[in-house]
Amino acid sequence: MYDDVSARYRDVVSYYRELIEYREHFCYTVTTPLAIGEAVRRIGMQEGDLLSAEGHDTLAEEGCLLIGQVGQAVVTFDEAGVGRFLRGEAALAGGCDYGIVQWDSYNLMFGYVRRDGGGGSWDEELRDDEESGEDMVAALRRGPLTKYADLFQRYLLAEEADDEEGEDPTYLQAVMLTVLELETGVRLDARIIGDLPYALHVPPSLR
Repeated sequence: MYDDVSARYRDVVSYYRELIEYREHFCYTVTTPLAIGEAVRRIGMQEGDLLSAEGHDTLAEEGCLLIGQVGQAVVTFDEAGVGRFLRGEAALAGGCDYGIVQWDSYNLMFGYVRRDGGGGSWDEELRDDEESGEDMVAALRRGPLTKYADLFQRYLLAEEADDEEGEDPTYLQAVMLTVLELETGVRLDARIIGDLPYALHVPPSLR
């Protein structure tokens, strides 16, 4: 069963594993359908706060979030987890399909909410606790993302095997991004990561 699931999604998962290789800090959100002006207002800021993204470093600049329009979706990217802690996150997702994947040295987060209110999320601190991944799969089986539970299970087993060899496999992160693409129709690529047109400096009061 797991081999069938793996074959069905293998190319997409492999694509994301290559895209995120060597990335230790990562926070990506996608919200659809939504226009960028409305997204900025939902975050709690104004369109006039949008800056050119050129030259901005989201890891070095506190509260810096890159944002842009991709078709009918608004996507954000940063390396310090700003997108994860937006106070306007719930408003950003209102009436839309909304997904987030975030990780750093301490956390790994996946969340997805459908515009009808369905979806699922998982948030854990990275620790020596093998039950955390299994808990995630069990939660997926109980919710509306159940069709992806076997996919997560398959790559969870692969990640555990590679961990024993001292590698950093990034399977789960790639699977999370795969699910967001399949659910929202938006493919994350190097252009989105490196060339989003706008930057926002989100003040502490909004995160």
